[in-house]
This record gives sequence, structure tokens and C-alpha cells, in this order.
Amino acid sequence: MRGRTDNSLFEGVFPSLAEKVRFLSTPGHYPGYPSRVQVVQTHMSYVFLTSRDVYKLKKPVHNHYFDFRTLDARRRNCEAEMQLNRRLAPMTYLGLVSLNRLDSTTLQLGGKGRVAEWLVHMRRLPTEQMLENLIRNRQLTPDRIDLLGRVLVDFYRRAAPVDITPEDYRFRYQGYVETNIQDLRDPLFDLPGHRLDGLAGRLQRYLSLRGLYGLEPRAGRVVEAHGDLRPEHICYTHPPAIIDCLEFSRELRSLDPVEELSFLAIECERLQAGLVGERLLQLYGRLTEDMVPDSLIYFYKAYRCLLRAKLSARHLLDDGVKKPEHWLERTGDYLERAEHYAAQLEL
Repeated sequence: MRGRTDNSLFEGVFPSLAEKVRFLSTPGHYPGYPSRVQVVQTHMSYVFLTSRDVYKLKKPVHNHYFDFRTLDARRRNCEAEMQLNRRLAPMTYLGLVSLNRLDSTTLQLGGKGRVAEWLVHMRRLPTEQMLENLIRNRQLTPDRIDLLGRVLVDFYRRAAPVDITPEDYRFRYQGYVETNIQDLRDPLFDLPGHRLDGLAGRLQRYLSLRGLYGLEPRAGRVVEAHGDLRPEHICYTHPPAIIDCLEFSRELRSLDPVEELSFLAIECERLQAGLVGERLLQLYGRLTEDMVPDSLIYFYKAYRCLLRAKLSARHLLDDGVKKPEHWLERTGDYLERAEHYAAQLEL
């Protein structure tokens, strides 16, 4: 999802977003005076990493799902991020920290002064223990996969159920497919229309013909899940910590656990570790006695790849986008995967 920054709200006001970023990029402004600060920018945030800590600054952006253009809205989002992520990473999310304005030119992290911004404060996790790196370094054992699976099953059992009718659940995906396909028709992305038509047709036919007994029964399984379960968000600490849930939209994190695990399986497949997702889905089925047909998993995977293709393509719309060829390649990869899974559907 693309966020838009409304700069007109902040012109001539101290501190500007750029001034906040400059301040937080300086090692001497943090407790303990770390030797360096690594800065990572996402659609929604600037993330500042020291050797021990992480501070996340929300951008004043807005789109269909959220509006962060006011300080109060960003504070509420930080609070939601803290609360929701403590479900799966209670020792990682430390609290909110204020960035304070002392006078017309001076900022301070915490302490006295007028609050100019709110930051999410996290404990930095060991990079080498992230699932993404364990896969790449071939250090992920079956026991470790099963440990993650048990953590996730326990989480889904405790997660708040979401009340949605079977019909509304199917209609939701019909709308999602239509919207994502339409977004991918942007001429800037230069994607073949016949491929988008073919993919949309197979997914919508599945929903119309098979949805009554393939998808609709899953409505009773929908819970407030993580929403963005990827290998780079999973760390093998003791116990495992799973970070960066989708905090800004309850609708988008309201998922069937099988869909969420299917998404993780896709991302593991992209790292040449398809057996990880297969083992997790099998373990989930055994522990919950929730056995689902392969066709449902194919649909969830196809839909998720379509969504990831759209999100990858939207990077090309960002101001000053770097390496557009990277995002074009990634869009193509996800689209090809979506077509592959859609071809497995029983129509």
C-alpha cells in the first residue's frame, strides 16, 4: 500500500520530518552514545538501529487504510503497534519514547520539553537468528521448524476471533482480487493484459464455483492474526520472537491461519526452502485437526502472490524510487507464482 506524505501540513514548522530524521540519525543523541546508527526507510516509517536498540518513527502519510498526518494519530498507531506486537514478541517491544522539542531549534530524546513525535522503542534482535538468514545459511533444522509451528498454533488458538459471515468472507476476496488486478493494470507497470485477465478469471471462477464449500467454511476460522508473516519478521530467540505485525488495519490482519501460513510458505519458497512451509502447514493440521484441501491452499497462495505483485509494483510510484528494475523483477516473479498456483485450482 502506497502512503502519501502531506508536506503542506509541516512547511515552516519546527521540527520538520527531515529535521527529526537528521536528529535521530546522529549517534550522540541516544543513551549510551552508540558508535553508529543505521537508518532504514519503509513506506510508513523511518527505522533507526543502534547496536542494542531500534527506534521507529512514523511518517505523516495516509492512504485508504490509515491517516498518520497528525501527531495524535501517529501516537495511537505506535500504541497499537506496541500492544499487538507484544502478543508474539513481549520482550522485544519496550515501550513508546517521545522526541521532545526544548526550544525553537533543539530536540531531545525523552526527558523534558514539548512532545514533537512519538517513537516505538524495541530491543534489537540478533540478525543471524532471523529465519531469513537461518534458511540462507542452511541452519534451519526440522526441530526448529516445529518449534515455530507450535508457537504459531498457540497464538492462533489464543487470538481474538473475528465475526464474519461465510458470504461476506467470499465477497471480500472477490473484491480483493478485482482491486489488485485493476491496480496492476497501471500502464507504468507494463504488464500484459491477457495475463492479468487470465489470472483474474481463474481466481474469480474458483470463488464463484468452489467458494461455497471451499472458502466460505473458513469464515469460522478467521482470527486477528499477524498479517505480515515473513521470514524477516521471525527471530529464533528464546522463545522465538515474531515482530512487525500489520497493526494499522484490523481487516487486513483478520485472517484464516491457513492463509497466513500459506503466505509464509510462499516467502520460504522464494528462499528455496519450500519444505519449511509444507512442514508448518502439515504440523498446523495435525495439532488443530483442521485439515484443508490442497485447492484452498493453492487459492490462498495465488491470492497472496497477486497481492505481493501489486505491492511490489507500487514501489515504482514512489518519489525517487531506487532500482526500479528490482521492483519490476519482483513484480514479475510474484505474478508468475500467482499464475502457477491458480493453474492448480479445480474449476
